[in-house]
Amino acid sequence: MFIVHGEYQVLKKDQLCIVESRGPFNAEMVHKYSLEVDRVTREMPETWGQIVIMHKDSLFTPQAESGMSSAIIARKARGLLVSAVIIPDPQARMNIEAQVSKIYDSAGISYAFFDDFSGAEQWALQQLAENRSNLLTRDSPAKTAASALL
Repeated sequence: MFIVHGEYQVLKKDQLCIVESRGPFNAEMVHKYSLEVDRVTREMPETWGQIVIMHKDSLFTPQAESGMSSAIIARKARGLLVSAVIIPDPQARMNIEAQVSKIYDSAGISYAFFDDFSGAEQWALQQLAENRSNLLTRDSPAKTAASALL
């Protein structure tokens, strides 16, 4: 076991999990972080989103990337629908975006990159609202009754 590399802070804001982090990240940090996110998101609604702010060189070691991919897949099974990612520091932005894209693509999570919190929050909440609207339309009593007649 290695010393944890990377820092994070996790909090819940309604249907959003807000994560502020600073890398680089190793597998030990991803494990500890995943336990904290699981604890914070236990009381989330059926579908929820997250906003992740990644400061400095927020890159993952290969083992940490693998662990994060597994954690994101598990969160999707518990209702994670979207992730808005903010990378305020331009130094390693391209590398961070490539790594994060690979993680979310492998899990089938909708994601987007932003420069500021308000844009990220607006997008995430809009995606959640659209999903809720689609579910309500799909499961509406009139549609259910009509399909029963067929």
